[in-house]
Amino acid sequence: MNKGFAILPVVFIVVAVLLGGVVGYAVYSLPGLTQNDAAAPAQVIANGNTNTGLLGGDSDEHGCIGSAGYSWCEAKQKCLRIWEEDCTTTTNTNTTTDPIADWETYMNTAFDYSLQYPTSWEAPSADAEIAEFGVGVRQPFWIKKVDTISETLVVPGSNMKIIIDGNEATQQKEGGESTYVVTYFSQMTGYLQVGYDESLSEGNDVLLSIDFDSTADWATYTNSDMGYRVRYPANWTITETNKTSEITTGQTVQYVTIANATDTYSLHLGVKSTSQSNIDIWYRTGIGAGDFEAGESVAMAGTSIQTTKLVYQGKTVEVFFNPADASPSQVVIGTHAVSAYLHNNSENSADILGSDEYSVAKDIVGTLEFTD
Repeated sequence: MNKGFAILPVVFIVVAVLLGGVVGYAVYSLPGLTQNDAAAPAQVIANGNTNTGLLGGDSDEHGCIGSAGYSWCEAKQKCLRIWEEDCTTTTNTNTTTDPIADWETYMNTAFDYSLQYPTSWEAPSADAEIAEFGVGVRQPFWIKKVDTISETLVVPGSNMKIIIDGNEATQQKEGGESTYVVTYFSQMTGYLQVGYDESLSEGNDVLLSIDFDSTADWATYTNSDMGYRVRYPANWTITETNKTSEITTGQTVQYVTIANATDTYSLHLGVKSTSQSNIDIWYRTGIGAGDFEAGESVAMAGTSIQTTKLVYQGKTVEVFFNPADASPSQVVIGTHAVSAYLHNNSENSADILGSDEYSVAKDIVGTLEFTD
């Protein structure tokens, strides 16, 4: 027998085995092979047991096939090959934060407004009528009172209406060598002008943070004898009454009447110490026709007060800023007694609750402060 021919089958068998191993390794190493693909060989069953000697038959407690290069990634909660996929999660850093959260608060007593500003800015005094904020050596942000909206050096097409803190305002760009964003808030008289250099990155955020007191340009009435002060619109009038009572002997009548510009509505307001029994702040001999009904609660001198309506023929003709059971039509707040009511002086039968004057009257009693 030719020994060369006898050896050939053996050679073929060895080559076949080697080629099978190389192909098998290549298949299991392909990048596109998934965990499920690699798991198939592990399902070969012999005598009822998984043949863990087969390639892919060594899955761990998570089902990851170690011989196929898979391991468990806790961060992503899955099996993966670390040379193909990093076992880390991407943290979303695109979170929304309040850009003014750590800013300072400035409160202006001259025009009663507040705003937020960067801690690196230098703020003006609280009573400044021209509030200029320093940024380095410049004052590129300011607030001041003006009579009219400027019509000079206005950038064409920049004029627009905006709403800030519930207030409508006019905004436009003005300037020559430098351009400024200027906003005008209408007041009882004139405008409150807010301006900043267009290049000031924080300018708009500061502008949007402004909080206005609706009574910003109101007049203030102070009564040192009775120990109180109250604010009222500059175009309303206030009249003092201080006289000897014609009804009760030995008593003095003291109160003020705050009337709107047309004198169609008037707010009666009397304040005294509860120990001043010789002072009459009510001074009425009767009430008009109608029925009393409970009204809304309003703020007065920092206290919530239940109002009472006098309703006649379906319309509110008077509003008393005290509960219906208060006698004599006044409310006690701390050590003070307060009598307040809004009356329609005109002959028309308009409903007070639907008038602008009622809203203003609520704001007026809301500004009441005791000073003694």
